[in-house]
Amino acid sequence: MKRTRRFALIMAIFWTIVAVAAIVLVTRMSLSTPETIVMAFLAFVAVAGNWLRYYKTK
Repeated sequence: MKRTRRFALIMAIFWTIVAVAAIVLVTRMSLSTPETIVMAFLAFVAVAGNWLRYYKTK
């Protein structure tokens, strides 16, 4: 399956929404500070990677 620019945009938006929801859930849980930072970092990496893939596709 060829991944088009539209597909990359949809996936970037989807993972942005998932990451925001994950960060909201993590902040509501009673986790320690390092665990919260790790979860936020993983969410940021997922979002950044998908947006970079969108900008890279032409």
